[in-house]
Amino acid sequence: MTPITKHVRAVILLVVAGFASTACLVKETSNTLYLDGDGAVTWSILDRNVRSDDDEERTYFTAVQCDEHDVARGFRNLDGRDVSTTILRAVRPYSVLTEARFAGLDLLGQVILDRLRARGTSTMVRNADGSLTWRLVVEGMFSEPSDDEVDKVAGVFAGDRVTVILTEGRFLAAEGFKFGGDEAVLITDDETADDHEMFPLVVSLTWTLRL
Repeated sequence: MTPITKHVRAVILLVVAGFASTACLVKETSNTLYLDGDGAVTWSILDRNVRSDDDEERTYFTAVQCDEHDVARGFRNLDGRDVSTTILRAVRPYSVLTEARFAGLDLLGQVILDRLRARGTSTMVRNADGSLTWRLVVEGMFSEPSDDEVDKVAGVFAGDRVTVILTEGRFLAAEGFKFGGDEAVLITDDETADDHEMFPLVVSLTWTLRL
């Protein structure tokens, strides 16, 4: 897993940082959430050119063939539906696409908070003009989750950026994202502020189906 910067660690509640589910693997990861107009999400993670200098790549590909690799397990532990693993390249270096469906961005955010013992809320509201706003507020941590709890979901936080793409419509506003048209990218930085200075942390997206 690519190391996650300080800001993004806060978004995924600090504790995922430093947990590399496939530490010996070299790969290029694309981490994309496809957001439907009603707030439902298809989370798609594409690992390309996966390889290593030892047996780690064989262990990885064996898990992929059984649909038990870290990303698939992470999606299931976040209550993802219709989890699928598609092998795009079955010889070294491997390429694998893993996807899962989630009923709503608000529900997904709340599950992440719960799994990582974070104190906060994830909500989605319809505004007076018909647009929708998703808002995630991280107020702090109830307690630090165990290594095992973090490892169960760490695979889905791979990659050095997270992109949200609307399947229809366009973004109107955002907090914590750079956006334009139908695409929003989570802002990352290298600030090293103390953890207590990060809270409360807020990220949000507002979108409309009108073009």
